Amino acid sequence: MQQTGIEKAGGLPGTQKDEKKVVAGGIAITVVIVLIIVWGYYFMQKIQSGSQQVDLSGGTRDQFTPANVQDAQAQLKNTYGNPNQDLQDLRNQNNDSGGTQQAVMQTDNTGTNQFSNTTQ
Repeated sequence: MQQTGIEKAGGLPGTQKDEKKVVAGGIAITVVIVLIIVWGYYFMQKIQSGSQQVDLSGGTRDQFTPANVQDAQAQLKNTYGNPNQDLQDLRNQNNDSGGTQQAVMQTDNTGTNQFSNTTQ
């Protein structure tokens, strides 16, 4: 039997790496399948033995009764008050202390309106 040029040179380049990748992928898939089967077996055993009890009563649902929600709402109102009233009080305090607010308008003495191209 005669060898071709590719076989004489040691096979296709990268063939050995490809074979290693295929073998590693096959092993990984096998391990995952075995783990899923073992987990499924133990899971079914727990369900059949009835050792898993599910308690749906209580929990956080009891914390959200209407009375508790109303109490929390009242506490928040007492803590933070009325923001509109706080703002009004701050304005009144500023006006009562005699403070004045001034705005400075700058003009450019060219007689042009800064917002349009027309002259005044």
